Amino acid sequence: MRTAGFLLLWLVLTDGDAAKLPVGLLAAGAAAWISLHLLPPGDRWPDLALLLRLVLRLAATTVAGGIDVARRAFSPSLPLAPGLIRYRPALPPSPARDGFRAAMGLQPGALPFEAEDGDGWLVHCLDTEAPIAATLAEDETRWRRALRSEATS
Repeated sequence: MRTAGFLLLWLVLTDGDAAKLPVGLLAAGAAAWISLHLLPPGDRWPDLALLLRLVLRLAATTVAGGIDVARRAFSPSLPLAPGLIRYRPALPPSPARDGFRAAMGLQPGALPFEAEDGDGWLVHCLDTEAPIAATLAEDETRWRRALRSEATS
């Protein structure tokens, strides 16, 4: 399945050029072999319905957040209290946690990054008075449910 997926990606990227198919077969096979070693097959699959709802929610909050950031930029009378807050994710260090942090980094107005002391994340916010930590916790719960990830916290 992975080889077929990688080959399909190759065909999309090369516009189905038949002359590039032999290289694509080698690349797809190598990519599948590497991916099986880095991420062995498991019995837990993401809940696609929950994942779709999460993606739609993140898209909606991205648009709403972008509009809010633009309003704040063009209207100096709106509150702005930039700074850092600390957030301690429930997810243990893992690809699921890294993916969550990357997804949250797409949200306007808040940018999470790993704290140097290893005690969670620091989140740069445009408004530290906003409920950023509560929103992150809610989104993390949705993320864990969609990916069916275990939390050890």
